[in-house]
Amino acid sequence: MEGTLLKKIKLDNGLTLEFIDVSRKVAGDRYQVALQTRVTVPVEARWFSDNDPGIPDLTDIIARVGSTVEFEQKKERVFVDAREKQAVLENLVSVAEDFGVRYIGHPEFPKKLILKEYNAKT
Repeated sequence: MEGTLLKKIKLDNGLTLEFIDVSRKVAGDRYQVALQTRVTVPVEARWFSDNDPGIPDLTDIIARVGSTVEFEQKKERVFVDAREKQAVLENLVSVAEDFGVRYIGHPEFPKKLILKEYNAKT
């Protein structure tokens, strides 16, 4: 997805969360203000402990999902006045950053995302 990379933040679990402005003008002085957030999770042994019962072999996981798994989320507001566009975008970034730090930055997030993708391809 094209857009303007606004910023990247390094999360406590080692992942990097990207914030991309994908806003567009819809009519006159009105905008669809949209923010795409994205994180790429490398499929690596570090996300799994040896004590995880029932976890498939890493080579099997990679064979099904590939060497990386992406998580993307898009938030948008429609028909925003041009004068309010920047403030709305900044609010979307603020909310997404708070969510990203708490949810995507959680130590278990990479493992759960990888296993979700793995199970979806079963």
